[in-house]
Amino acid sequence: MRRVKRVMLVLAICACCQLATPAISSEATLSNAQTAAVAPPGASSPQRIVQITRFDCVKAGIDSAKSFPWAEGLSHWPDGGPGGAAWNASKLYCAVEFQPKCTKGAADMELRVGGALIGTRHASISHNGMQLLGLALDAKQWTKHLDQSSPVTKRFPYRTATFSASIIASCELPEKFGPSLGPRLEFADDRHLTIGFANGE
Repeated sequence: MRRVKRVMLVLAICACCQLATPAISSEATLSNAQTAAVAPPGASSPQRIVQITRFDCVKAGIDSAKSFPWAEGLSHWPDGGPGGAAWNASKLYCAVEFQPKCTKGAADMELRVGGALIGTRHASISHNGMQLLGLALDAKQWTKHLDQSSPVTKRFPYRTATFSASIIASCELPEKFGPSLGPRLEFADDRHLTIGFANGE
């Protein structure tokens, strides 16, 4: 009898515990996980005074960013080399399209291949519409800075290079803002692209 009473007492305690502990639904758990993934603490978008909208390079054949053939940009790997790599490329022309939010000021473009600074351009800002800056590159300027091959990429029939463009803006109107007046993410923008190169007969 004592054993039966003890078993009944244990069952009664377990039943009370289940009533006291609220069940957590799988729907609530999923909702919490989604909230954490979508809105991480401290996440916010910087309010830039300039934004790069397009950046690409083509084989030389143009001399002005105003007629830049964006659809033929080498970042799309559209050329006749293996995998669409640029075939027997020598001179290149790179262009950056950007939009400032100020109506008066200046913009500086920096172009890099790998970590090396290849060239710069300076332009005045007189309106807040789209603007273009371009830069011509000789083969000797970029061929020295191809990406280092890895055990995986050394098997590829082409080499790659990483091109980077930066636009740094200084605004006077409608308000004064730029370097030394705010965080970099608000007065500068950067873009990067990878281009493949191959040579042969």
